[in-house]
Order: sequence, then C-alpha cells, then structure tokens
Amino acid sequence: MSGEGDYEALASKKSFKAFRADLVSALSSFDRAADWADLIRYLQRLNDVLKRHENAGPVIPESSLLGKRLAQCLDSSFQSGVHLKALETYRNVFTRLGPKELRKSLFIYSSGLFPLLSNSSTPVKRDLLSLYEEYFLPVGPDLRNVLDGLVLALLPGLEDETSEFYSIVLKLLADLQSIVADDIRFSVSIWRALLLAPNRIPVLAFLNHCYRKETVPLPQPEILAPAIAAALTEKDSLVQRNVLDFLINYVPPDSHHLGKLRAQVVTKAILSISRNDVSLKKRVYAWLCGPEEDNWKSYFREKSLVPTIEALRSLFEEVKSQQSPKPFVKTLKLVMSLFDNEAILNVAADRVIWMTMTYGVAARDLSKDTEVDGSMSRFVEYLSPLLILEQLSSTMKSIVGEGGKFTDADFKRSSFGLSYLVFEEEERTSASPMLWAVIDICISEITSVAEDVECLGSALSFCILACNALQPQNLGESEYSAERAPVLLSFCTFFGDWLDEHVTLAPSTLWKDYDSVDPIEEERCERSLQESQSEDEQMSLASVRGCTLIIALSRLVDSTDSKNQLVDTVVKCTKAKSTRICLAGAGAFLQLAGRVGSNDSGFMEERAEMIGFRCWRMFHPELQSSNLTAAELWTSLEARFPSQASAVMADGMLSPVETRRSRNLERYGRLWRLVVEHHLHRAGHDCGLLLMLDALVDNNRTDRMIASMWLTDALRLDPVTVCDQPLHLLLAPETSVNEGTHEYVTYYDAPRALYAFSTLQNVMQKTAELCSRSQKGVISNLETAKPSASTAAGLAALYGGETANDDPSYVSLGELLPAPSNVHAIAITALGFIRAKVPENMSESDVSC
Repeated sequence: MSGEGDYEALASKKSFKAFRADLVSALSSFDRAADWADLIRYLQRLNDVLKRHENAGPVIPESSLLGKRLAQCLDSSFQSGVHLKALETYRNVFTRLGPKELRKSLFIYSSGLFPLLSNSSTPVKRDLLSLYEEYFLPVGPDLRNVLDGLVLALLPGLEDETSEFYSIVLKLLADLQSIVADDIRFSVSIWRALLLAPNRIPVLAFLNHCYRKETVPLPQPEILAPAIAAALTEKDSLVQRNVLDFLINYVPPDSHHLGKLRAQVVTKAILSISRNDVSLKKRVYAWLCGPEEDNWKSYFREKSLVPTIEALRSLFEEVKSQQSPKPFVKTLKLVMSLFDNEAILNVAADRVIWMTMTYGVAARDLSKDTEVDGSMSRFVEYLSPLLILEQLSSTMKSIVGEGGKFTDADFKRSSFGLSYLVFEEEERTSASPMLWAVIDICISEITSVAEDVECLGSALSFCILACNALQPQNLGESEYSAERAPVLLSFCTFFGDWLDEHVTLAPSTLWKDYDSVDPIEEERCERSLQESQSEDEQMSLASVRGCTLIIALSRLVDSTDSKNQLVDTVVKCTKAKSTRICLAGAGAFLQLAGRVGSNDSGFMEERAEMIGFRCWRMFHPELQSSNLTAAELWTSLEARFPSQASAVMADGMLSPVETRRSRNLERYGRLWRLVVEHHLHRAGHDCGLLLMLDALVDNNRTDRMIASMWLTDALRLDPVTVCDQPLHLLLAPETSVNEGTHEYVTYYDAPRALYAFSTLQNVMQKTAELCSRSQKGVISNLETAKPSASTAAGLAALYGGETANDDPSYVSLGELLPAPSNVHAIAITALGFIRAKVPENMSESDVSC
C-alpha cells in the first residue's frame, strides 16, 4: 500500500488502530527509562508489539517518534548491549517496511544509524554493516537521497586497513556506487565527507584508493576546492600531509578541476608552511614545483606562478579587510619560507617584492609599533638589499619603457621598499649606479606628475630616500661625476618654475629692510599672514620635500655654479606666504651656505640678510609663526651669518619709528623666551639683549614697559644670561684688525666699559623696583644663580693673581674668587675697576675716563 489515500484507508481499520495504540504505549515508556537495562526491556516490548501486529500492514504509525526513540538508544554513552538490541529493532522495522516503504522513511531512521559506526564495539560494527547490506542496498537508486550521510557513515570503517571491516566497507562503498549509478554524484558525496568528517584520515584513504584505480571522477571546483582547503587547515599534520600527497598525485596547481578557486587551495597549502613542519614544507614545494627537481623552475613558472601570486595577494589583502598589520607580518614570514626554495625565489621574486611593497605601505600606516619595520628589515636581509634595489630599478625602467605614467602608489611603494635598504661597503659599488639611475628616472618623469601635488610629494620623498641611500660622504671624489650636474640643474629649473606657478608669495614688504618699507604697511602685511594661516597641506609638503631634495642632490654634485642656482631656488621658498614653506627654504639655504665657496660670500650674505628680515618678522607674539621651528632656524642663522642676523635685529630694535621699535622689542622678547624654554644654543654675542636692557631707561613709556616685563621674566628664568652680556663687555677684550699690520689685536675700551656699568646699573635699579613691588623672587635668583663659565674665566684671568698689600684691612680680589653668584661677580668687577685693577692695555686716559 502506498499514497496518502491508502494510508488513510489502512488507518481506519480496527487492527491498525490497535497497533497504533500499543505502539504509542510502548514508545511512551521510554520516557521513564532510568538506566540502560530499562532501555533493553522497552526495546524488547517494542519488538513484541511489532511481532504481535505483523499483519497490520507494511506501514508503521508514529514513525517519527519511533525513529527518535531508536536513535536515543544508539547514543555512544550506552553499552553495546543496548546498541545490539536497538539494531535488532531496526531489523524488525525494516523487515516489516520492505525496500519499497523504507525508501520513503530513510531520512527518519538514518539519523540514528549513521553516527554509530565510528563509536561502537566490534559486534555492533559487524551487525550494523550487515544491516546496511541487507536493507539499505536493496533500496536501489533512491539511496541518492541519503547518499552523503551514508558515505560519511561508512568511511570510518576504513580507518584501519588491518581491520576485518576494511574490506567489508570497501565492498559496501563499491556496491553503493554501482547501485546509485551516478559516479559524479558519488564523487560529490565523498568530497563532502572530506569537508565535514570529524576524522578525515579514512576519507583521504578512500580517495586515494578511488583515484588510484580511476573509479571516481573529480567533481566540480565548487565541491572540490572547499573540501581540500578544509583538509589543509586541519590541525592534524597527518591529514595535511595526506591531502598534499593527493594534490601532488592528482591535482596540479593549475588544474581546471580547481577552476577559479585554485587560489583558495594554494593559499591554504602555503599557510600550512607556518607549522614549521619540514615534511609539510617539502610536500608544498613538490606540489608547486613538480616532482622533478631539474624542471622545478619551468614547472613552477607554467603551472604554479599565477595561483601562487593570487594566493599571496589574497593573504596580503587581509591587511585592508582586517585593518591590521598582523596579516602582513604573517604573510611575509610565509614568503620567506616559500623563498627557501630557489626555484620559487628565482621565478616569483620580482612580482612578490613589488606586491610586498604595495601592501607594506598600508600595513605600516596601520602599525602602532615597530612590528612591520622589524619584519621588513628581516625580509630585506633575507633577500639582500641589492636584489630588492635591482627589482625596484627594473620596475621603474619598465614603466618608462612601456610609456606608462607613474602614480602616487608607485612612488609610495618604492619609497617603502627603499627605506629599508642598508648596503654593506662591498655592496655599495653595485648599488650606487642603480640608485642614481632611479633618481635620474624619477626626476626626468617628475614633470608628468607636477599637477598632482600629492603624487609630486611622493615622488620627491622617493628621490630624497634614494639620494640619502647613496651616502656621498662615503664615496670617493670620482663619484662626483659631471654627468650628474644636468640632472641637478634640470630639477632646479623644474622646481623653480613649479614654485612660481603654484606657491603664493608673501608681500615683498616682509623681506625688505626697514628703510624700504612703510611701518604701517609692514604691520598690515604681517597681520595678513596671521589671517591666512590655512594652507594646502599637500602643497606645503611638496615644497618642503623639494627643498630637502635640493640639499640631498647638492651632496652628490660638486659644482659651485649649480649650487648657486640651488640657492636661488630655495630662496624662492623663503618668499612664500606659507610659513612652513618659508622655514623649509630658509633651512635649506643655511645648509647650502656651508658648501658654497668663499668667492660667493657676498652672494650668500645678500640673501642671508633678506632671509633674516623675513624670518625675524615671524617672531611677534601675536603671530602663530613665532614657534620653536622658527627659533631654531634663527639661532642657526645667527651662527652662520652673525653680522647679518645682528644687523636685522639691531635695525629693528633701534628704529627711529616708535611703533616699529616697540614691535621689534616684543619680537626679541618672544625669541628669547623660546630659546630659554627649549634650551636652544645661541652662538656669539647677543646684541639684542643689550638693546633690550637699554630700553629699560628709554624715553618711550611703551618701550620701558616691554623691557621691564621682559626683565621680570628673564630674572626668573635665566638671570645668568641677563648679567653675562654686560660682564662680558667688562671682562673680555675687543678684537679688531690693525690697519697697518693687518693683524688681529685685542684691547679694552673705556667707553664700552662705561656702557656696561651703566647697563648693569639699570638692571640693579630695575631689580630694586621689582622687589619693592613684592617681586622679591627676582633678586633671590640673582643672589643664588652662579655666573656663567665665561664670566668666571674672565674674573679669574683679571683678578685671580692679585695679592694683598701692606694694609691689613685690604682684601685682595683674588681672595673673593670664585664668585658664588652673579651679584658677587658684578661687585668684584666694579671693585676691580674702582681700585684701578684694570687690564694692562687700557690706556691711562681710558682709565681716568
């Protein structure tokens, strides 16, 4: 009987209703089972019900509940006696149903039977396999409905080749394939078993058995590739070895059976190398490079290169998908393991190196520590810097040769790779020509990216790295080739034209001397810079890098003419409205100044004065440009061009225009505070400090207030410097050139001494005023702060040798040394001059004066 109508007709019979009632009663008793003995008793009761109603028809009511109760009894925690009794019940059920009805209920009863083989005793295994053979196989082609589960259920029987069940299971599987009569469908079931099986060893054993005898075809890539990939990620290395053996024998890397998913399989194979298992690594090499070592290169190039590159790219892509540098570091280790094979290294190095640079940029941007830098350094050391430089040079030449255009990404990845190259002395001879070649290429192509400011900035950054890598200080004079000069001049011309076109100039008022500009217009121009502080970040960055590249190139070309052109180019930057570009140009100018010949000193001094006016005007406290960077640059300018810097400062602080003079006093106060707070070193004599002290008694009330406020801060922060300059005038000689002999002579000048004492008197008076205004801290600072080393040396030189005279009340100046504070130093100096203990080469007229 079959069909819904037949079942309803059967269910209406009295005998069938009785069968159902007894069956439900027997099944409900399983809820009361307390142990395995209860289950055996209830299973026997169930068998009795089936036997008692064997004439009720081939249909069994409540089949779903029956299937659940039987599956309950096959739990792996129960004793084999329960399993055997349950299998007996299964036989009774299947006998009653027959093949025709069983095919409809396979899904109900299979769920309990299929997991049993891997977790049962030998008698249970024997009985279970017999049940499959007697009842499942006769179902015929309809077994396709449960084929995946049945294959997965049988494969654990192949785990031990010496077992009595090995041959039985092999025969069952062969019969099953024959009955299903669909080799592709059977193959799909095996590969799905590999994907899902908790133990993949027997599945792989059967696969090798099938393909060795060519009884099963390979399925489509969508089935094959995920199964192999899953097996390759297995924690058990034996599984990985077996699946790699299968790949070596039957599935080459370029197999059409892997289709578009081949990169997925190659990726998992490469990842297996990370286990540091030598046998796994050898198998991966054998699969990628073929069985014959003599043909490894050609085999890898033809069959494995493309999928390997795709696999590595997918691993590197995880840097972006995970937004983490860790995948990059991990993949780099895998690359080095792959490159242990010389064939892979020789064939794939060029593509892999370029790919590494591409993803390394993103990884380093995401890295918060030195992990990426450390991995890249090891990678470069592993391959050798020369190999990476050669690849970099080759790639750039190919881009130019193919008529391509460099992109921002090209320059960034090239800079990334170049930043890790460190050449040994013996490598430098080979590296230098390649480095200069990439510089030449980059500068020759730079005009094509001039409009893309970000790309231009990246190109300049790359050139700077390449120039620094040349390390000219370690090269002989022969390395300064005349062939380099055109490249340098070409860049100067390009950069100068680019600045003219793209960079906005500041008003010319800001770099002219005070006599040439109106003070009101000067102040207006300064404030206009403050109002336009927003600047194009990429434009500024490109300009700064351009200046840096000029410095780098100037070290490589020993040509005074070209350096003069470089100076003119960087001077253009100092005229920019952007403070950042201006400071970069001024810094480049100062570095170039050290390498321009003495014949060009006038040329340099003229430009130094112009730059001095531009930079000095940055220091007003109201301007954001009065910062540490500007202060550092000014101290460098003072050290390299002291006369010009002092003249710029003095001209402003002594200006006859009161507003300009006051503004310049404020500039000095801001500069002085930056120098003190950041411990900057100022070489030579500070004329600005003396001019600020002079302003303490200026007729202009504003100037006096500015000077007094500055002195209050100065005595709190650095009283030594305040006293040091006037004392220097008293204790150190003046130096000049004798017009007759043209020799340097030293002498002490009385007017200078009078000026110094007057200045010190002003300081003391102002200090006394401050103390009277409840600011006693300033005088305590003078009393406790020790004089500078130069002041102590001057005191010792002049007064250290004096001895006491016959007057018992006389105290020699030598006994007062060393002066414990600035107050003592001033007192000893004044006492020395009072006692006429003045330098021998000061004339009598000077002394009386």
